[in-house]
Amino acid sequence: MLSNLLQRNRKAKGYGIALILVFLATSVAIVTSLQMMSGPITAAYLGSTSQNNLSAQQLAQTGLNTVVADVQNLYNTGQTISTSYSYSSASAPTSLETPQSPDALAGAKNSVGSYTGNIAWVNGNSLLVKVMATVGSSKATATRIITLTRGIYPLDNVTGATAAYGLRRLKADNTSISTDDRAIRVRRGRDNAETDIGFLPNGDLDIPALMTFLNDGLTTYPKPLDRVTGAVRAYSLRKINTAYTGNAITVRRSSDDATANIGFLPNGDLDAPALLSFCKTDSCFVTTWYDQSGNGRNATQTTLAAQPRIVNAGALEMINGRVAMWVDGVDDALNGGASVFATSSFNLLVAKADAGASITLQSKATSGTSGTGGQKYLLSPPNAGAVNAGTGISLGENGAGVYEHGNSYMPCLANSVLSPNNNDSLVVSYNYINKQPFLFINSKLVDVGFTSPRADLVLPVYVGGPPPIHAPYGYFKGAVGEWIQYPTNLTTANRQILENDEARYYDLTLADPGYTPPLVTVPSATAAYGLRRLITDNTGTTDDDKAIQVRRSSDNTTQIIGFDPKGNLDLANLYKFCGTSSCFVAIWHDQSGNNYHASQATAANQPRIVNAGVLETQNGRPAMYFDGNDYLSTLSTLSITNNAATAFAVINMNAGALGFGRVLGGKGSGDTTDFTAATSAVFFCRNGDGVNQLASYRSSTVRGVSSVTTGTLFQATSVYDGTNHTMAVNGVAGTSVASTGNLGITQLWMGISPQLSPNDYWRGNMSEIILYATAPTVVTRSRVETNQMAYYNINNQEPDTGFVTTWYDQSGNGFNFMQGERELQPVIRLDSKTGRPTIQFNGLNNYMATGTTLNFTGTNARALVVASMDGSTGSAGRLFGGKKNSDVYDYATPESVSFLRRYGATNQLFSYRNNATLGISPAFTLNQPFQATSVFNGSSHQIRVNGVNGTSVASSGSFGINQLWLGGAPFLFLGDLWAGGVSEILLYPNAMNAVPLAQLERDQRSYHGTP
Repeated sequence: MLSNLLQRNRKAKGYGIALILVFLATSVAIVTSLQMMSGPITAAYLGSTSQNNLSAQQLAQTGLNTVVADVQNLYNTGQTISTSYSYSSASAPTSLETPQSPDALAGAKNSVGSYTGNIAWVNGNSLLVKVMATVGSSKATATRIITLTRGIYPLDNVTGATAAYGLRRLKADNTSISTDDRAIRVRRGRDNAETDIGFLPNGDLDIPALMTFLNDGLTTYPKPLDRVTGAVRAYSLRKINTAYTGNAITVRRSSDDATANIGFLPNGDLDAPALLSFCKTDSCFVTTWYDQSGNGRNATQTTLAAQPRIVNAGALEMINGRVAMWVDGVDDALNGGASVFATSSFNLLVAKADAGASITLQSKATSGTSGTGGQKYLLSPPNAGAVNAGTGISLGENGAGVYEHGNSYMPCLANSVLSPNNNDSLVVSYNYINKQPFLFINSKLVDVGFTSPRADLVLPVYVGGPPPIHAPYGYFKGAVGEWIQYPTNLTTANRQILENDEARYYDLTLADPGYTPPLVTVPSATAAYGLRRLITDNTGTTDDDKAIQVRRSSDNTTQIIGFDPKGNLDLANLYKFCGTSSCFVAIWHDQSGNNYHASQATAANQPRIVNAGVLETQNGRPAMYFDGNDYLSTLSTLSITNNAATAFAVINMNAGALGFGRVLGGKGSGDTTDFTAATSAVFFCRNGDGVNQLASYRSSTVRGVSSVTTGTLFQATSVYDGTNHTMAVNGVAGTSVASTGNLGITQLWMGISPQLSPNDYWRGNMSEIILYATAPTVVTRSRVETNQMAYYNINNQEPDTGFVTTWYDQSGNGFNFMQGERELQPVIRLDSKTGRPTIQFNGLNNYMATGTTLNFTGTNARALVVASMDGSTGSAGRLFGGKKNSDVYDYATPESVSFLRRYGATNQLFSYRNNATLGISPAFTLNQPFQATSVFNGSSHQIRVNGVNGTSVASSGSFGINQLWLGGAPFLFLGDLWAGGVSEILLYPNAMNAVPLAQLERDQRSYHGTP
């Protein structure tokens, strides 16, 4: 047997996928936190009795067995699984010592080498375990996918819970409990259908079933190729074209050369479970990559040795947690069929060069054959003869170059040097405009190339490397996830749509999106308001460099905030000015040049842009927050007097929005409101109580309507063309209603209109409003819509939102959390940091409560919670509490208690009982999951966060709780509700000692990936 000392170092990077809507990537690498520990580790000796040393491959396999056994043991005992292992012996810290033979355990030992291991979650509780071994100058790798199974659930390990709520199974199956196989009940947003969601066999929440339910009935999901049409080739390991109904790839299994077609999951991801089921522990290679453009140009490879690898010994090849193909840099390539000619074209790829895979950097030229050696052709330029030129791109970790190829002609026309050892994942694209190449890396223009001297261009057909006849020119070495090709150059807006879509999916950060201001492509706006630059610098316009004037809450001073060099809102100056205070918008500057600025002098009615030092955002972009009392208006000097108008807006509507909440309306000087007269118009408003629709109004009549998803940022367009009024959301048209006559608008209102009731205020966010006094063409309208959607990361349509109506109690006592009011229900989503599901409370009106039949009495209580807190949580935000039925509040009497709530404006928790503050927790990080334990032991109270004790405060007396509250309560003020996620709650009534309490905490922290 082998014996060595385990040492772990934290060095792995987590790749979580943040989704506003419920979404599960089939292959998401979720990295758990680290727990340091050491102790004896044993593994089976693989050498024969005659061997004195292990080979690198034997050592790698030995290490793999050791790591797998250790990981399963850690999981079974509820401990944290590390993501990076370094194994050594105490006497030889860089090597593994092995006996000369299995029978000579006490004999001499030879130092044979070292090995390290890395671990990533790939699907549910499936783990990819990879061990790299070194013996002398030899290196070897062993990988395996294992599925972890937990033998003991937390409620089985520590019995006696009064109530228990989890987004995983908390106790073993018990058929006598009717709710045993149910975690939550979910309502689908678009049609209010409901269903129960249970667990997978490994105990995780059944996310696939949840997604199937949420997506049911949605026949189309606008994909990249839906939004930017005309591709002649489109290959991806996800679905990128709604109209495409075929498979993604055909793969060959290494053990028997059997093949299988692999399609897509309902969410559009590659069907990785089917792929892994087919490959098992073998490697699999791609024989066909299917063309999703509809042109049937499938990329194929019949030579076995030249087929790209997609599964390596049972482990998926990946780019940032997404499935990818690996090409070996020797001979791997796929052939996409017949050539396509063009003078302008566009090619876009997601790729990752292997470490050490460098290219020879060549000078730019329009003649010569510098590309015939030292290159790694991600797309190989075909030889187009003596007159024309094939195009392609070479990519290594040190640079990229666009090359052309013809008879005695293979020069580099455009190039870029990448930072040393840049083997990160990249979005790579090159756009030919009239035979001149423009090279982009991560959406940043890195080079404008020389214009080609050739007559026509031939688009590339080989991905991964050249055909065998041109093998010496060089093959790409690394991973490829996607390739899309167009026979014409793309507009900036369309290029950015595709690049941003790939960046979001593959978890990449674009270096410089460089969004073209919308008023550049569609000028002559009547009024334009944005939290970014909407027009290029114009020294003749005095307000050109102003976005907003903000007021600081601490001292009511104001400051103008402009733009950074990229055209984004100048967040550096905004943060510097606001500090830890809140900031509100007093003036939203008109960037059209017409000086129709929207302002609000009354502090109480100003929308918020910074909340206690935290920027208000939607989809990662700034977004003013209107709380139901806020509005802005222009002076009455505006003039729209013709029979056409178009308004574009980027907005978000709260689930709790009421009435006919206004986004934008305009009225004439003699009108009392913005909708009663034919000369006035409501461009955007909510279409009444309880209706998730956006509408336009004229003459007190609804004109155009479109459905929206509350709580989600969307782009809206309102068009009046003199004959009809049409509303659209995210580029999809709603109803069109007849409307005629000239407008006579002299004043604009945002958030409200004069003479309206409080229910008609907007509740939600606004990021951008652009108004034209004309009816747009299809082209100009599309330009603004696609620009806004690209900049604000808005997809045309995502899987539906799931609202939680019931969170089932797994203790067996039936104390389920419930919320029957639709507008008050929290949503289910994945945590962006851990990838685990969480129930998200909005801090505005979401809460849940049990019935009043609970009987929680005694002097002891243990509440263990996994949650996260947003910056918008109020100073007394309730996370979890319980009250006596006759009590109004959950803290005012000795019998009731707030177990966990925010401690003022700090990132701490405290408990409250009998109008007194009790234990105060250590600080935690905003927007990241934490594990908190609230402990009453009969004489004192203490709160622990992530295993660290807070202060202990004396507290005695019996509880008399018969109802639990989660996230808030209906009697509370706005600042008393919780904003953030909640993933698990365990409530015990007994005086639990330190050992079982530590076991429960350790289990929660391990599973949910908290620090």
